[in-house]
Amino acid sequence: RRDLAVDPQKDVLVCPIPSELVGADYFCITLNQCEPSFLAPNDVYEDIAGHPRGADSSRYDIPAALIRALKPRGIRLMLYAPGAAPRIDREACRRFGFRMPADPGLDPIYTRKGAESWARVLEFWSRRYGADVVGWWIDGCNRNECIAPDVQAPTLYAKALKSGNPHAVVAFTPGMTLGKFVEEDDYTAGEVNEPFMTSCGARWADGRQWQ
Repeated sequence: RRDLAVDPQKDVLVCPIPSELVGADYFCITLNQCEPSFLAPNDVYEDIAGHPRGADSSRYDIPAALIRALKPRGIRLMLYAPGAAPRIDREACRRFGFRMPADPGLDPIYTRKGAESWARVLEFWSRRYGADVVGWWIDGCNRNECIAPDVQAPTLYAKALKSGNPHAVVAFTPGMTLGKFVEEDDYTAGEVNEPFMTSCGARWADGRQWQ
């Protein structure tokens, strides 16, 4: 948003819209997606990728600034992260242990080594923010090789994401559906094209809380 800014004197994010007018109970922000450009420091990623400190990760910790801004207002923070290394950095993906398709526009192919390495990246963030992050939304795990018996990425990721806060909730998007994809889901990811075609008549759906 153009009207969001960082106050360098207070080191917090400021917004001209009073939070009581928004009525939000939680706020979710994306750490990164397809490019190696993170909103928060992650030493593990840069170590595995073989990059110097600050090459990929912002030295200014935006989630920490959000925690300082939102916590006094009673607004909880959730974070979005992908389920694999950024596909644009193909060499880093290989270093992590993911297999790369010939088409550079396609996501890395999951392997056990890749999932184990990426779980370390997620654990770094989880332990860094601890109980100040109450939930996670993980993208890109909606492919069969992700949940293959010899990979089981959601199991590895859920453990890593709860290492800093065992009470945090996690969801792994199954794609454009509300169907249950993995047992590790605590809530519905909610990625659908027609959200008003479905209603939730109770708190739970297939053992998951509605988002």
